[in-house]
Order: sequence, then structure tokens, then C-alpha cells
Amino acid sequence: MRAKCGEQLETRPLAFTPMYDELLQNIRAQATSYGEVLQPPCSAGSIELLRTRVQKELGVELPEEYVQFLKKVNGLDWNGLVVYASERSQIVGYRDRFIEGVVEGNLSYRALDSMNDFLVFGEDGVALYVLELCDRSYQIITTAGLTVLETFPAFEDLLTNAMEAHL
Repeated sequence: MRAKCGEQLETRPLAFTPMYDELLQNIRAQATSYGEVLQPPCSAGSIELLRTRVQKELGVELPEEYVQFLKKVNGLDWNGLVVYASERSQIVGYRDRFIEGVVEGNLSYRALDSMNDFLVFGEDGVALYVLELCDRSYQIITTAGLTVLETFPAFEDLLTNAMEAHL
């Protein structure tokens, strides 16, 4: 993580089943009923490359809970919610639709100095789903004005809230 903040992120045990798993299965079932499929899992090699890129290009450590999400689906584009993939990826079943990569998305936002203290995981057109790097809180913030709408102790809680809001 950034030297000015210094503390390590707390993570939940990896054997723990995230709360969002059931929601992801619900989304998968809905997608299947529409003749669509979710993104495939991210490969171990791609995750290692991503860890290196995030550290090098964004100067932060990739949270393990986000990595665990990518191992289930490499990005999500569902009902207005976009959770970034490991890299810009074509949406399965579409030639002209893509999910932004987490590094690319963050570099775009970091063109604004006010975004340098955040790691953005996704968006929905109104809000950003982020990790505030200094206090290590997961937050939903407005895209206009960066007003904090809600704060969560873990990525899992942030993602569960986001998915519930977009079902």
C-alpha cells in the first residue's frame, strides 16, 4: 500500500464463503434464462500479472477479496452495475461490448487528483465502488462530487450491497 498510509488491509479467511456468492448465482441463473453467460473466471497467471500491474501502475496492493471475486468471474456487467475485470475484456457473447480493466479504469479516474486516494472496483453511472486507501474503508461514493454514500468494513460487504441494488 502507499507509504503515507502504511497499514495492511484486513481480509477475511479465504475458506469463508462470501455473502455475494448467492447473489452471483442468482445473476448467473437470470443471465442463463436470457441466453447469456457471465464472464469466465480469471486465470492464476492473469491474476499474478494484475497484481504486478496494480502495484507498478497504481502504487497499491490488490486486495485479496477482489482477487477472490475475479477467480469466480473476471468482471461483471449486470443491470447497470460494472465491476472491473483484470483487464479490458470483451463481454462474452458480444462483439462490441467490453468490461473495463481495473488498472485502466483507475488510470482514467486518476487523471483527477482527487481520485488518487481511491482504488475503484466498479461503477454504476451514479456511484463508484472504491477502497479509500488511507483509512482502508470500502465506500460507495458519488461520481459527481465524490460524496460518501455508504461505508463498509470489507470488499465483500461493498460488493454484496452493489449486487443487491442491481438485481
